[in-house]
Amino acid sequence: MLLVIFFMVSTLFIPQSAFSHDYEVLFPYTLGKDALEYQSAANFDSEFRTFLADGEVESVGTESTTYDRSLISHIRLLSNFPVVDRLALRVVMSAAATVRKVEGAEQPRIIKEESYYDLKPRVELTFTTQNALEVFVGINYRLVGSYDSVTESIDLVTTERFGSASMNYPHFGFVKRAGAFSGGFYFQQGAEKARSVSKSNDRESIIISIEDRIQDPTTLGIFAKSKVGKFDVFAEFSAIQAGEGGNKTDDGASVEEDYIRLHFSALMPTPFVDLKGTFIYKSLSYADSRNVSLRTIPQMGIHLESILELGGLELNAGIVGGYGTDGQSIDEFNANYKIISFGGSAGVKISF
Repeated sequence: MLLVIFFMVSTLFIPQSAFSHDYEVLFPYTLGKDALEYQSAANFDSEFRTFLADGEVESVGTESTTYDRSLISHIRLLSNFPVVDRLALRVVMSAAATVRKVEGAEQPRIIKEESYYDLKPRVELTFTTQNALEVFVGINYRLVGSYDSVTESIDLVTTERFGSASMNYPHFGFVKRAGAFSGGFYFQQGAEKARSVSKSNDRESIIISIEDRIQDPTTLGIFAKSKVGKFDVFAEFSAIQAGEGGNKTDDGASVEEDYIRLHFSALMPTPFVDLKGTFIYKSLSYADSRNVSLRTIPQMGIHLESILELGGLELNAGIVGGYGTDGQSIDEFNANYKIISFGGSAGVKISF
């Protein structure tokens, strides 16, 4: 009987790889954006952001509610400097730490807690040709640390122990600058890595081992930047091939499907500070209603920043907000998913 309860508790919450890119609309960083903003000149950029992602799942029929909350802190360091004539090196370090809590609203309450970190360094070379075409090529690395996910019910404690995993994958692209207009494209090769997951509880001397796969999908992006009146406008369209890998269902179907991401931003100079607004939209990334989660529903993010320039020093501070909602249409699996995120960011950029 206890073994049956163990399986019920361990499968209560839809499993998902909960990392920083689960809320990618709250992270306004892309290969295309970096390629446009950082040329061959030497500069250093750092930014810190933290936010709370408050998710809610309401099951229709059982009238139950589950809250899924994550506190995420993220730091990003970027250094760009020339190596020789027409050749520059760019190094990026991105690190995110997450504390997540999932709990049911009804009694007896079931609570799930976990904390983990995700590191994503990146190195790339930029070569400028004689006709002013900038070609960049680099390698991404990702390290996901091991952690324990603990679920407590009224009479049972279960533990899922996730192993660490690392992977690397290349990317390349180009940028063409022509007066007030600049544009280009990039391609990032996808990669995935299997890691072990062991499940146990405090009642039975039994351990169940399964496999979980982390994935950074293949991404193709087309981007452009132009001056429109007083505004500097940036736009990017990205196609993400998430359905090529990741976790699979029992019948072999992909849990996450392909999706698109739209990224728009506008910078308006003022006599005192520059104001920047960014809008990011991510389409739904599931094909089967049984694979819906807060990760796969449509989401949008809004970023508002103020930028103060003091010679070669640039200070920025802003607020971050996100929203996502989705309702399934099949009665047997009907549920309403909603997520609201809010937080802030601050950073400094130095140009030489």
